[in-house]
Amino acid sequence: MAIRMGVGFVADQPGEVRERLAKVTVVGDAEAVLDRVRTDHDLGIDKFIAILLANDEAEVMEQTWLLDREVISALPSITL
Repeated sequence: MAIRMGVGFVADQPGEVRERLAKVTVVGDAEAVLDRVRTDHDLGIDKFIAILLANDEAEVMEQTWLLDREVISALPSITL
């Protein structure tokens, strides 16, 4: 399962907006999200907001579960 963060919203935007969004949006699995957290942390960023994009309540629940199990649970391994 992948954690989808920004899939439809990003694709629907004009090219210039997609380029800006690509710098702050993560689309991928837990490791992609964790890689972004590591990169941003190394740049001094210490606050992160997860905005889950879903078609229905079931997808929100699934993505929330994945975020908890696969991302948040791995954060202690990152020196924050």
